[in-house]
Amino acid sequence: MFNSAQKRTPPQVYVTPRYRTTQSEYQSSNSERLFEKSKDNSMNQLKILQQIGYGKFSKVMLSMFNGEKFALKIINKSCTMKTQTTSLLQREMQIMKQLNHPNIVKLYKEFSDDKNVYLLLEYCNQGSLFNQKFDQTQIKQIIKEVLLALKYLHSQGIMHRDIKPENIYLHNNHVKLGDFGIAQYIKKKSKSFCGTLDYMAPEVIRQNYYDNRIDIWSVGILTYELNNLQPPIKDRDQQIQMRRIISEEVQYPRHFDDKLKNFIQKCLKKRCEERATIDELLNDEFLHS
Repeated sequence: MFNSAQKRTPPQVYVTPRYRTTQSEYQSSNSERLFEKSKDNSMNQLKILQQIGYGKFSKVMLSMFNGEKFALKIINKSCTMKTQTTSLLQREMQIMKQLNHPNIVKLYKEFSDDKNVYLLLEYCNQGSLFNQKFDQTQIKQIIKEVLLALKYLHSQGIMHRDIKPENIYLHNNHVKLGDFGIAQYIKKKSKSFCGTLDYMAPEVIRQNYYDNRIDIWSVGILTYELNNLQPPIKDRDQQIQMRRIISEEVQYPRHFDDKLKNFIQKCLKKRCEERATIDELLNDEFLHS
């Protein structure tokens, strides 16, 4: 089983929200009335149990429907319109509807009422990787399954753009990659400054055109953080942190062995064309030792 870890400071967030696991303080006494005006009559039978997460314009509720548990993401329409992020929400739904992979959170249904958009999602019974600690065997399994999810995602012409512990969930000890709020189609050139700074590739910070290789960079950061409980480059001053990510080489703790360091180094090449491919990483000796 996966073991709980002590709390740590969450990553700095630019576009994407922090995710928090189930806590009783988020229970809502009015939650069961959310669907009285739903346009989808079948969803009126959905029972809301408690809040298990939140975002900048959304919250995530543990729900029951036909005897099964689901995660219900509720997005406020007026907030997305005010911040001109409606197109991002539409793209998130479009992308999730086309995905079908055992290591990716599944979208079962989307519907709306006058105030909100609702996404009925696969429920992951062990929450996110955030604030959890894992041994080496578990970390290798997690990274392998994240890579398998990304290999499928990239084959569908999509880059995630926000790989981090808060967006990776566990269900029955298996990875489920989620939160596609800023995912983008690879064929569309992008140089948007978005994501979580701790996990941003240098080309994103520079606002150069980039592609799905930014996800490979994030896998390297993720591997480092799972083994050390903090990202490799961190600074209270965000401008200094950005300069360090662009120019500074990663320093490794003494407890990192050579196979682990070599794996991370293959991901954290400043020049994106020098980064390892997903297949190369899946065959790397670190994951098979």
